[in-house]
Amino acid sequence: MRETKKAKGTVVKTGNKPLIIGILIFAVLAAAAAIAIPIILERRSNNEVVAKVNGIPISALEFKQVVASHRAMTYSYFYQKYGVEDSTDFWTSSYGGENPAAYARKSALDELVRVKLEQSLAREKGILEDLDYGAFRKELEKENARRKEAIRKGQVIYGPEQYGEREYFSYVHSNMVIKLKEKLGEKELAADDNQIRVYYESNKDKLYKKQDSIKVQKLIIVPTKDRNALNALKTELKAKIDALKANKISFDTAAGAYKEDQRFKTELTEQSFDPEKEQQSKEGNDPVSEEARQLKPGQVSGLIEAPEGLVLMRCTERKDNGYQSFEEVKSNVKNHRIDEGYEEMLKELMKEAKIEVYNIEKG
Repeated sequence: MRETKKAKGTVVKTGNKPLIIGILIFAVLAAAAAIAIPIILERRSNNEVVAKVNGIPISALEFKQVVASHRAMTYSYFYQKYGVEDSTDFWTSSYGGENPAAYARKSALDELVRVKLEQSLAREKGILEDLDYGAFRKELEKENARRKEAIRKGQVIYGPEQYGEREYFSYVHSNMVIKLKEKLGEKELAADDNQIRVYYESNKDKLYKKQDSIKVQKLIIVPTKDRNALNALKTELKAKIDALKANKISFDTAAGAYKEDQRFKTELTEQSFDPEKEQQSKEGNDPVSEEARQLKPGQVSGLIEAPEGLVLMRCTERKDNGYQSFEEVKSNVKNHRIDEGYEEMLKELMKEAKIEVYNIEKG
């Protein structure tokens, strides 16, 4: 591994080993705890270069936009890991040795390293001409002006009336990546039918297996009058669910326990879950169907609060429907293979990338 000194004291490491971006960021973010994220980079020139990826500059404005988009992710990370909620000193505090502002900057830089490598590939393939963020902003202005004029003339437009900066970048970049994968699929990531079939066979359990058909016994219990009886029923059912799961009582017995109870109406029925029919009717996302898919023959579900009432199920049959045929999903297999190859290509590029970082904590 070779070390070279760059501007303002940042050490940049190059070579074949993976970049340890956290080490780079630690050096330049030591003062981050004193800077609140809402004012990151507000007082510096928008055109100032804060980092470079293989010589491609990242402007202060571009970096600021990405940092701002990582606010919600940062809140979520610190809440889940440390139980920390938002407060006036959230961005300037340290939790378990981690500072939220530094975390947001690091995750933003990680994203932009990938973005710049993708843009560089797109330029090589003739998909993108100008990697400068200022050029992108000019295109955004033109697009919003076009949309405004189209609306004035009563013409139909698709999408929002006006794009926000981050929103439009996401839209443009996503389309660029689609075109880039198509180009790479013609040569670097190209595959013949035999290679595509090999990929299909290697991944069919994970990607191309059809969902099983499932049959269940289904117990539905609905309070007839007093909705407050629902909470009491949940407590009562806990013991019965344990007994059902241990096969100590049958569904018929569980249903019969409530037949004479005037507080509830019960129904014991059977239901089949056919994946093809669910896909056509778009019923596959309801909580009852989702729970049913997890059950093996003889297993009892947890208590499900569904629109029809409280539901318990016991799986009585599960049928393996096999796999989607190669011919049926050939195009999908090819795209999956390209996606996987694309990610591997980016990993290698990131290992080799030369990252230069210049005072990204500066306010």
